[in-house]
Amino acid sequence: MNHTFLFKEGYWQSSGTYTDSDNKTNNAEGFSNIIHNEDKWILNGSLQVIDGDNSREINNLYEITPVDKECHTASWFAENPSIGKLNGLFAIIGDVILSTFSSEEKQYSGVECIIRIDDDNYSIRGILLQEERKISSWSTNLKRVEQNTAPA
Repeated sequence: MNHTFLFKEGYWQSSGTYTDSDNKTNNAEGFSNIIHNEDKWILNGSLQVIDGDNSREINNLYEITPVDKECHTASWFAENPSIGKLNGLFAIIGDVILSTFSSEEKQYSGVECIIRIDDDNYSIRGILLQEERKISSWSTNLKRVEQNTAPA
């Protein structure tokens, strides 16, 4: 299976829903921008949770070790302003990119399932846990857009 998300540089718009620990669901929209350097890939992503006066933005900046073609995995590191440093692993399983992660202190962990629909569209489902308690979950869709339509 040839994946385009992560594996090719590009700009992706996201839209969907975000559910908090109280099971309150809000619309969410954002972007992911992927850049490939020689020794690492960079994924800069942002998700805006739309909740009237309580709207908030979740930002992540990932540094990804390019995929090991033999193991079909890639390790990653991210800095999240709310929960700190995260270490994770992307695993390629057919039409799915599975991401598992945890914070350095192991207080937070989660999983994200990135499902390929076609070259330009992916569906994402994920959950963030604090120990065994759900902090948030999300259900979003990614659509690849042309670079010249991406915001500056």
